[in-house]
Amino acid sequence: ENHAPNRDVTIDLSGQGFDSYLIAVTRFPDAEIVYSNEPQTFQEIYELSHPEEELTTIVVPGDSFSENGIYAIALSALMTAETDSMVELNTVLSSLLTGKVAYEVICVPDCITAAASSQ
Repeated sequence: ENHAPNRDVTIDLSGQGFDSYLIAVTRFPDAEIVYSNEPQTFQEIYELSHPEEELTTIVVPGDSFSENGIYAIALSALMTAETDSMVELNTVLSSLLTGKVAYEVICVPDCITAAASSQ
């Protein structure tokens, strides 16, 4: 998919039943991760595994796509286990996450230009 530089990418997950997500955007050919929502603190881990709202959209900030190139977006859409199915666990802090991973390739500004600049 061709993509204008510095433009947000919005991913629609409405109605699919996912609770949270992990995402990473990698620029090629240098394989630099230019964006990730990987949790860095205990609070962020808790929020990932104990979402408060239904997940409907994900927005990857446009500054993640500031340079011409080929970008791979890896998205893991997650579901959390219901606490009533947990036996003898502290349900305040315990969680089980399952998910599906999808990948998409985006070319900035277009695939022909991105491929030529990566050689």
